[in-house]
Amino acid sequence: MGEFGIQPNFDMGSYHQAYAQLVAQEPTDIWHDVCGLWQGRGRVLYEHKGIPEDVMIPAGAKILILRHDPRPDGRPDQPVAQLKYITVGYQTGNNQSGAPPAFQGLSLE
Repeated sequence: MGEFGIQPNFDMGSYHQAYAQLVAQEPTDIWHDVCGLWQGRGRVLYEHKGIPEDVMIPAGAKILILRHDPRPDGRPDQPVAQLKYITVGYQTGNNQSGAPPAFQGLSLE
């Protein structure tokens, strides 16, 4: 077929099987780490020491600050909280892409 049609090497059976698995599965909350937070000064509750550049929080995501109890035998400069966000998607094992497991590695090319 043409450039915008179904590619000749496309496995339609695998596609339908993956789609059936998607419909049968329920999405779950996926938790993403953003950065640690340290005790602020004055009217500032928390401060951060930098957010990684590759962090992109999507629109509609829930943003949470979770208390982090530092280990007593740890360094004194441990964060007192963690900044995280939650998205809805499909997660199994190490898959945190948000794509259903059946679609992992499935190429439309």
